[in-house]
Amino acid sequence: MSRDVAAVKRYAKALYEVAREQNLVAEVEEDLRIVSTTILGSVELRTLLDHPGISAEKKKSVIGTLFGGKVQVVVFNTLSLLIDRRREAILPVLAESYTDISNREQSRADAIVTTPIPLTPADIERVAERFGMLTGKTIRVTGRIDTKLLGGMQVKIGDRLYDGSLSGKLARLQKTLMGS
Repeated sequence: MSRDVAAVKRYAKALYEVAREQNLVAEVEEDLRIVSTTILGSVELRTLLDHPGISAEKKKSVIGTLFGGKVQVVVFNTLSLLIDRRREAILPVLAESYTDISNREQSRADAIVTTPIPLTPADIERVAERFGMLTGKTIRVTGRIDTKLLGGMQVKIGDRLYDGSLSGKLARLQKTLMGS
């Protein structure tokens, strides 16, 4: 598995370099997200790609039918290369690694903001600005709804969680009172 992680990082870095040279960083990121979502969302496609008895040509034919002309040429060529090198297993996680590299190179971070109600565009902008100042990075916000939150929000950036939810504040208050 650790060899797969190293391979994913190598392929993602190489793909990022090519995309940067061609000025297609954002387009490649979106295409990889589509490819990853498609593969992870289809048991049949994952089974086909993981099956050692199915030839690389057959796999590339299926990938060509699904993504040919719909993704950037550099993405399609990378998919074909991975199939030729029998690295199909890393296809679904390539998007995540590419996004990590892209974010790091562009001093950007993705934030998952969980709230009990949908965020307005103005709310998203305020959250991005506030956490951008806190982290020193450009923040891209993805909103999630969790009706179990009583109020406030939780913001997850990387492996860090900023819990400004009412339930989080109540839990911290309870912990403080129990510790006294």
